[in-house]
Amino acid sequence: MRWYSLYAEARLDILDFVANSTIHEKGSIARYACVSREWQDWFEIFTFKRVEISPSDIMPFITAFLNLRRRKYLQCIGQIQALAQKPPTLYGNYPLLKQQEEENNYAFTIILRGLFIELFQWRVEDCHHEGIELEIIADCESHWQKTAGEYRELNSPSGTGHGNFYNSLSSELQIFHAPPYHGHQVLHDGELDFHFWLKPDVPFGGELGPKVDVISGLSILRRTVRHFDPEAIAHIISLLPRLRALRWEVRPHAHWEAEHKFHHHLRSLLFALPPAMDKVKIQQQPTSKPLNSPGPSEYLPGLGPRLILSCPYLTNIYMDISVDVAKFFGMRHRLQNIQYACIRTNQALLDELPNTSNQLFGWIGKALA
Repeated sequence: MRWYSLYAEARLDILDFVANSTIHEKGSIARYACVSREWQDWFEIFTFKRVEISPSDIMPFITAFLNLRRRKYLQCIGQIQALAQKPPTLYGNYPLLKQQEEENNYAFTIILRGLFIELFQWRVEDCHHEGIELEIIADCESHWQKTAGEYRELNSPSGTGHGNFYNSLSSELQIFHAPPYHGHQVLHDGELDFHFWLKPDVPFGGELGPKVDVISGLSILRRTVRHFDPEAIAHIISLLPRLRALRWEVRPHAHWEAEHKFHHHLRSLLFALPPAMDKVKIQQQPTSKPLNSPGPSEYLPGLGPRLILSCPYLTNIYMDISVDVAKFFGMRHRLQNIQYACIRTNQALLDELPNTSNQLFGWIGKALA
């Protein structure tokens, strides 16, 4: 039986089944798409639903989406950071680390700028009706992160190693002494790569690139192994006027000073959020720290109230960082649109709170006042 002799409904069912069963096999999708024009048009919906681009892929990306029909299918862009993984030489100390930080920031800037310059030319009406999500991916470990991992494995506290370079904390990030080729220098992980925050390499008062209207979501998820400066994310958000959703799974910070600095800078991020935002999720991955490590102040950053004031149309809030819950729910008159709230606080633990009635927030606020 010939393909076109089948009913249109049957052809669509077959195409839908084949596309969904090979959605993660790009090669298979490409081969199927060559069968006929009808197959090509159908498979493009799945092929261009999500694309990942690295610095070398920017020109093929531009070429592929010169076809305006494909822009309608695009829902997510995974922007992969090509960051330095090894230093120029193993012989050196802090200036070498500083040099790698500068190289990373430059690489971070170049690919984002190239992407923004291209997307600046796209029209909202040509793209997916819900906009495009931008996921920033920095999933390659640096030389220093790899070195730390190797020493944790070789000198684990399990008894297989002598443990000279190992701290027995059950944390993902550890304090350890560097080997002789580092000049017997004791390098805290905060002095390695773990406190280096990626940020745009732009002059003070400058901009990373033009404003982009087609981006509606920004994500930094668990697969990313590098830290980002909240002020850098705020700068990126300032160039996304139609942003509605932010998801950030924050890396754990090994040293309390880095944690405090992060919370201070996070305030800048909340100031930069567009008022039209309706979904914010900031989640910090769990980590173990010494019991005597001072925690970030719940009062100085004012994260919960700042978020409510910045984004009056929020419907979904997920704040897995320290928030003053009394102040947060004390602003009950500004929580009219909330449908889902999940926050973490040292004062109490609140889980999912469906908005069955706005009076619920009033009761919580009064109870905590």
